[in-house]
Amino acid sequence: MTYTYPDKEDKLTCQLIDTEFDGAYWGKSEDEVLRQAMEAVDRLVEQKKARGQAVNLLDLGCGMGRLFTVFAEKADSITAAEPDAERCQAAQAEAERVS
Repeated sequence: MTYTYPDKEDKLTCQLIDTEFDGAYWGKSEDEVLRQAMEAVDRLVEQKKARGQAVNLLDLGCGMGRLFTVFAEKADSITAAEPDAERCQAAQAEAERVS
């Protein structure tokens, strides 16, 4: 199985996958981390909604915003930060597309 990391502009991560990790291992690891993260987000969303509170998510190191679509289904608002200027610009475009 060949794994392709979705953010091809994330040169550091792509280099690690190519040189340090087996692609299948990386794909399974990423899937598991995202599964656990989304379970935690779902629990927090349920708690907030049960209290009648707004759901605000913070996405630090958002890259190009590939999780915005998933988060938009769960949150009233998303605040995202990305230190890389080009990737931040791509994330802004993705945010506009999703909203």
